[in-house]
Amino acid sequence: MLENFAALDAIDRYHTTAAAGTALRISQSAISKRVAALEARMGITVVERRGRGIEITQAGRRLLVRVRPLLAELRDIVSAVHDEDGGLGKLPIGVSESVLYCWGADVLKQASVGVSGLQLEIHTHRSPVVVDRVRSGEYLLGLCAGIAESAPDLAIRPVLHEPMVLIPSGLKPLQKTKGLAVITIEEHAATWQSIHRSVKTAGLQVESTVESFAAIARMATSGFGHGLVPKGVATAMGLKPKDYKVLKMTRPVSVVGRATYVSRPKVAAFIDSIETGAQSLQKI
Repeated sequence: MLENFAALDAIDRYHTTAAAGTALRISQSAISKRVAALEARMGITVVERRGRGIEITQAGRRLLVRVRPLLAELRDIVSAVHDEDGGLGKLPIGVSESVLYCWGADVLKQASVGVSGLQLEIHTHRSPVVVDRVRSGEYLLGLCAGIAESAPDLAIRPVLHEPMVLIPSGLKPLQKTKGLAVITIEEHAATWQSIHRSVKTAGLQVESTVESFAAIARMATSGFGHGLVPKGVATAMGLKPKDYKVLKMTRPVSVVGRATYVSRPKVAAFIDSIETGAQSLQKI
């Protein structure tokens, strides 16, 4: 039955039986057979066709709410077996896009060195998506920007308070920052939720928003306007300290995971290495 529930969960996440099959490394027909078996066993309709896609019914969603924690716990148990055998094994980890773009890739690579049998499987999304997939058990860990206490059901380990910086339009020297109009991340982003009060306190005016910090930084250097971005994004573009102004505001970056997983000694040591690496890079 567990594989049937997993098939339903995959359909909900990937919206087609083909994509769900790819995610679970089985055929499209196998996904369909598992869902049909689930419907026959439970006596309810859990999916319905919508054009070329497939959607979960209300009954199917109610079922998923109850079984997802069980699926996540099962993935924890499988992971624990690998851990007991001497290594962390395969570790699916979700990473916020802006973190992976700037310093996240280097830190994860450094932290993984020397960890017996560790095979990182890295995925990148917006922070809320990462948190959701950690919650469901699809990823064992998440490295997320802007997440403070917004996931009370998960263990949250802050690893960095990353400074925010202003990149002057066209890299021309700034005379003042009070009342300055800036381009920054859009309001639904997790980072914005953690910095919006500081932006107001600093007297900055949001002129426009964009969905990507990397794009904002590039627009700023091209003269579209002053860009408000994390320091790591500015340095990843090759900018020097003279090219930007560090502000008195930060965004939190945290590792999130299920408490039963992050409490394991080897996982905790891996997270320690992520924190050490993140802190070291910020001093450069």
